[in-house]
Amino acid sequence: MNNTNNFSSQTPRKSARRIYCGAFQPVLESALAQEVAAHKQTLGPLAPVTVVVPTRVLALHLRRKLAPHINVGFQTLSDLLPPTNKLAPLPGLELLCARIARDVIPRNGYFSPVRETRGFCAALRETFTDLKEAIVAPDAFRRAARTKKLKELSTAYTAFCDWLDKHNFQTEADLFQGSPISDLKSQIFLYGFYDLNFAQRDFIRHIAPTAVFFPWTDHGATYAQPLLDWFKSLGYASYGSRSTFTPVLPGHGEPRCTVISAPGEAAEVREAVRAAVAYLREHPDNTFNDVAILCRSREPYETRWRISASRRTSAAAAR
Repeated sequence: MNNTNNFSSQTPRKSARRIYCGAFQPVLESALAQEVAAHKQTLGPLAPVTVVVPTRVLALHLRRKLAPHINVGFQTLSDLLPPTNKLAPLPGLELLCARIARDVIPRNGYFSPVRETRGFCAALRETFTDLKEAIVAPDAFRRAARTKKLKELSTAYTAFCDWLDKHNFQTEADLFQGSPISDLKSQIFLYGFYDLNFAQRDFIRHIAPTAVFFPWTDHGATYAQPLLDWFKSLGYASYGSRSTFTPVLPGHGEPRCTVISAPGEAAEVREAVRAAVAYLREHPDNTFNDVAILCRSREPYETRWRISASRRTSAAAAR
């Protein structure tokens, strides 16, 4: 009998912190199902469970997988933040960065060749977001800056943070650090995260999930190892196998990669959706639930995804 995915005999007592490592299917899904079942068996079928996931799409998938159980809630990290009117809207941050590019970045400085280009404001905003997520204070950045480039960036970052403080606005990274943690009054499981910025780590440290379900593949070990080490530093003990990974889905043949060159974000979205629709035509037994489009960042693409996907799926259905 194969016990690779049977965690019941090796699950520690309820109070112990534990982390399961392996592929999403079947390792992590099996471990989550057994953890939820064990919790319900101990405290009753109505005992609440909260599963914290990276995306709402994954929440929908897991909700279907755990359909026999009731009172299992699925939340993203952002969902756990308390309601606030202090979160700076994205269009406002873009306008703020445009003002900083115009008034703070020197005309004859390091960034003078790109200072007035179309993508510079967006690049500034992404840089400031990365610094916020890394919990880098403006004064610390200013002290560490040694080159002309970093000195100009530190001055711009200080202006960015000062404006937010003056107008009582916060970024999501600020909220992850400073928001009060509400009592969810339920068992908390963390599922599907393999990368967390430092602001998110600070938040997760406070919500203290009982069990973590950590995606692990051998080819992604270098990227995921730092977060796994961080969880272990918090006292999470490893359970399950990290080597159970099947890179080829059953019945789909060898993996295939196609490189598409598209000029601009709108064209990228259009070609990605076209490729997804073409894949489903080649594999009629599959649905859109079997297709995923991965982006480095959702922000430049999200609206275009919705528009393009709705048009493409409507056209596909019409055919």
